[in-house]
Amino acid sequence: MKTIFIISFLFLISNYVNGGVLNHKPFLCNYDDGVLKNPNLLETGDPCIENGPSKYKFYIDKKFLNINECNIFIDDYASTEGMKNKYPTDKWMIGCDKKW
Repeated sequence: MKTIFIISFLFLISNYVNGGVLNHKPFLCNYDDGVLKNPNLLETGDPCIENGPSKYKFYIDKKFLNINECNIFIDDYASTEGMKNKYPTDKWMIGCDKKW
């Protein structure tokens, strides 16, 4: 009986983690090309806000329990000189969402 309880508990926890708790992921999105210069914007929608991964948006392989922790991480992650050079702030935006 104890084994069944432990297995059930672990199963519920794994579903809880995979299914909803750790859903916030940080992303970088090229809004200059994806939004400002996108001739199909009305058809495709805003790739930085409305959709998941695309040729304009990619996710960092890290998950967070809440959006505040995610925002702090992506802010620090994108603030390094290397990242600023590779993804300039005048063309790229950062954020966190659950659409990955």
